[in-house]
Amino acid sequence: MPVFHSALPLSPHIVPGHNGPRDHYAECRDALTQLTKLDQTAAAGRALLGLCEFRTKEYDPSFAHLKRAHSGGLACLRMPIFPEEIPPADREVVFLAGETLWDSATERPQVTENDLATLLAKYPNFPNVHHANDMVRYR
Repeated sequence: MPVFHSALPLSPHIVPGHNGPRDHYAECRDALTQLTKLDQTAAAGRALLGLCEFRTKEYDPSFAHLKRAHSGGLACLRMPIFPEEIPPADREVVFLAGETLWDSATERPQVTENDLATLLAKYPNFPNVHHANDMVRYR
């Protein structure tokens, strides 16, 4: 949430806890672009930027930003580390969280439900897995 609140001054119409109307992706993209320029380590901001770019059909930068955010898994799980710092034991859960986020963003509801079920079944006690579930389910 700190990244989201940092973006509020750039785009004040966004209400905390609500992703905003679905037609504001371009505005959110612009605000998140500014945010990621200010904070190069903002993995969550970069993941959200990638998702906004995907929705505005800017696929090449979207892929680059999502890849840099490690497919959104780090952001989804609120892990404040760089992709190269992911402990080997945590790589699968980060990958599954990122895959779930991607499937949700590409509007594949059945695949997303299956991803969520797998993530929760395999890692019920991993920090922030339930946050990732809520983030994807209620976006």
